[in-house]
Amino acid sequence: MLSQQQELKYLKSLFFLFGFLIMALAPRLSEVKVNLGLSNGEFGSLISTAAIGSFISLMTVGHLVHKYGAKLILQISATVLAISLLILVHTSSTFIFLIANITWGSAISGFHISINSQGFSFQDRSHRNVITLLSGLWSFGALVTSIIAGLLIGNISLTTHITVLTIMTLAGMLYAISS
Repeated sequence: MLSQQQELKYLKSLFFLFGFLIMALAPRLSEVKVNLGLSNGEFGSLISTAAIGSFISLMTVGHLVHKYGAKLILQISATVLAISLLILVHTSSTFIFLIANITWGSAISGFHISINSQGFSFQDRSHRNVITLLSGLWSFGALVTSIIAGLLIGNISLTTHITVLTIMTLAGMLYAISS
């Protein structure tokens, strides 16, 4: 059994890594659009389909966390996040991108719901206000990865950047979840 200090350390790292992973692609979306050969309007419509997956998760994941536990749902969501992100940057097929993007949106919401349930549970048990700290760490992870991605544009290919980042971040997430 983890001490509260250890549990908070893992929660902090998960929130940071979550922001770090899902925002890595944002500065490089123009390269994804070029890979797909789409116009701005077409790409905007296609990228917005992640909301479909997000909506599905928002309606179901809370029940799954309650039934199977947050740890399992976090492991599944983190793995699906990684796989779908890799597909998003490696495909030139709009249909495959569509499916991966809907899956990506679903995994983001699934992870978000699961990790926040753990954060609120920790806050209730410890009587410490940690949600704002954890949300701040998510934002910090998003900022760090955006800066890194911005620096890598033109120096390292999109696929190399996202593949290396995804594998390393998934390993860190799965380690923190299993601890």
